[in-house]
Amino acid sequence: MKDLAPSLTVPNPFDRYPKGGRSCLGRLVIDNCRHGCGLRLYQATKLSTCAYCGIDFQSTFVCWMMMSVDHVVPIKVAETWNIPKEWYLDMINCVLCCRACNELDNRNELKGLSRPQTFEEFLAMRNEAFQHRFQKIARRRKEEQAFYQSIWNGSV
Repeated sequence: MKDLAPSLTVPNPFDRYPKGGRSCLGRLVIDNCRHGCGLRLYQATKLSTCAYCGIDFQSTFVCWMMMSVDHVVPIKVAETWNIPKEWYLDMINCVLCCRACNELDNRNELKGLSRPQTFEEFLAMRNEAFQHRFQKIARRRKEEQAFYQSIWNGSV
């Protein structure tokens, strides 16, 4: 797993998507992740690791069972802002992640960002939202790691 300082800028996973993450890949219908949407996202992007912590879903069965999909611009926020469905429901707005990272502070309200008017503005907002979410998850993972260590070292 990566142990990154919260202030680091991380590589944008969308840069490794087809066409550099700048064009739609098709709508991602949410269903069973491992047999459906997550597998389709992997097939479209060829990325098999958690976008936030780096766990490799191909490495073990346990890792495979942890696979999840994160909408970087949350559906609820996109609906509230009247962002076109063809943008936020597309795989271009999704990353593979582990369930743990997807559940850490998963109330991303995109504070400070403004409603995009164009597809390019949406992509820029998505990239910024990913960076913010990555930093938030990195901080929370560090807190969870300290708590975990305190439990198993007998401190709690």
